[in-house]
Amino acid sequence: MLGLFLTLFTQQFIYQTDYTPQVKERTVKELVIEEPAPIEVVLPPREEYNINCYCVTFARQYIPDLPKGNADSFKPNTFPVFGGAVLFDYEGVSHIAVISSLEANGFWVTEANYKHCTRTVRLVKYNDPAIKGFYEPDITN
Repeated sequence: MLGLFLTLFTQQFIYQTDYTPQVKERTVKELVIEEPAPIEVVLPPREEYNINCYCVTFARQYIPDLPKGNADSFKPNTFPVFGGAVLFDYEGVSHIAVISSLEANGFWVTEANYKHCTRTVRLVKYNDPAIKGFYEPDITN
């Protein structure tokens, strides 16, 4: 055993003394990317949003709790009150307006789209045959 130890101990070790890294030179080819031709997109002229073309959206400015939906989705649930809504049915076309004032012979409404895309203020008689009823949002929920 001692012989094996002496044999290993007396062996000469060769050390590398030059630690400079070996680098192979690489050439990088230049990649040429051609710009694609621009795509022309022609959009139709954009129509500006006109709130006066939507009676429910217009009424929501005065009655913020008014649910989203079409005028025909509202069901009468109250009597005429200042700040409430009046529901109309003009030969199958539903309409909603905001009651801005009550008087003895009728009430004033502020509305949009009674005349195409126009804001109007008019006096409505209590006995107007187009009145379907009156609406107030349910604030108890």
